[in-house]
Amino acid sequence: MAINSISLSGQAALRDSLERAQGAATKVAQAGEPDGKAGIIESLLELQQAKLDARVAARVVEAGDQTLGTVIDTLA
Repeated sequence: MAINSISLSGQAALRDSLERAQGAATKVAQAGEPDGKAGIIESLLELQQAKLDARVAARVVEAGDQTLGTVIDTLA
């Protein structure tokens, strides 16, 4: 069903965003090491982008759930 596909796409995007956020956060944490300061700005930007992407993905999942609920209500 297409609605399920929407939710699965949102879940996959959310998982990807969280993985990117984890990687960026690790790089930020490593910035305290002697050779780690060079990429902190890029890592912080990546962390912020992952946060925004996760918000969008969560809204996609929410929209899929709401649509499914509407279809169920309509069919009932």
